[in-house]
Amino acid sequence: MPCAGTITELLKPDGPGIRNDAGIFPGAAVPQEYGPLIAKLITWGANRTEDIQRMIQALREYTIVGIRNNIPYLKKIVTHPQFQKGEYDTSFISRFEGDLHTDPSAEEKETALAAAVIIHLLQKNNNQSAKQTGISPWKLSGRISQLKP
Repeated sequence: MPCAGTITELLKPDGPGIRNDAGIFPGAAVPQEYGPLIAKLITWGANRTEDIQRMIQALREYTIVGIRNNIPYLKKIVTHPQFQKGEYDTSFISRFEGDLHTDPSAEEKETALAAAVIIHLLQKNNNQSAKQTGISPWKLSGRISQLKP
C-alpha cells in the first residue's frame, strides 16, 4: 500500500526491547517509490509472549500522520489468536484475510469527506462562474480536475 505524501506527525515507540529503524521525521516527504517501507520496527523479549506483548504496545504507541500506513494491519496480525499461538505459515495472510481487513481510520474518512465537500463547492462555484463569465463549464471543470490527487 505505497502512499506518497508528507509526514505531518510522528511518534515512534522507544524503550527496552524495541528497535526502530526509520528514516522519517515530521515534515519528511515520502516519494511514491519509497512508500512501502519507511520504517522497520523490531522487538524482542525473554520469550515469545513477552516479545509479542512488546510489539503490540510498540504498535499502539507508533503514530504516523500524513500518509497511509500499515500499523492497524500489523496490529491485527500480532493480536490474531493463531499468530499468538505460533500457528502460522506462509499462507497465514491469505487464510485469515477476512480477520485482518482494516477499515479506513477516522482521520482517513474525515479527510475524504472534507475533500469531497471542497470539490463539490469548487464545482458549484465554477458552474456559477461559468454562467456569470460565459466561460465553458468544461473548461472550468478541467481546472478543478487539476486539483484532484
